[in-house]
Amino acid sequence: MAGVMKDFFDRALSIRERVAGKPIVAFTSGGGSSNSTVLSLERMISSFRLEKVADGIVSQGGPSEENLKACKKLGETLARRALERAEVPKD
Repeated sequence: MAGVMKDFFDRALSIRERVAGKPIVAFTSGGGSSNSTVLSLERMISSFRLEKVADGIVSQGGPSEENLKACKKLGETLARRALERAEVPKD
């Protein structure tokens, strides 16, 4: 995981309880074809008790048209889950 992302998660520890249960997805783009970065992100998602709504997407190099279509679908899935979550009555 890139140092900037690790720093973000380290700093976000203080608000972990406030974000628990919120929907999230992961996308990575980089020089290699390995999915280790998205797996690292998904481990952080789990440790923050966020709701992973779809499997992450890994793009090698810049995103291809196929990657962009998959990311659009990923965003739609995330938006749909966020709306569903917002509609649930709070006690």
